[in-house]
Amino acid sequence: MGWNSYNALHYNIDETLIKQHVDIIANQGYLAVGYRYINLDDGWQASTRTADNKLSLIH
Repeated sequence: MGWNSYNALHYNIDETLIKQHVDIIANQGYLAVGYRYINLDDGWQASTRTADNKLSLIH
C-alpha cells in the first residue's frame, strides 16, 4: 500500500509538507499495517500551459 501526496495536498506541495506527512505515516503505525510507498505527485499532468510554458493549474 502507499500514500499519494496529490490525494491529500493537490497542488499545494512543498518539502516541509511532505516531511510532515511522512513523519505522520511513520509515527502513527502505517508501516506496521502495510504502507510501504510515498508517491509524490504535484499535478504534473496538467493539460494546459502558461505563455512561458509552465504547467497551468487551472482545469
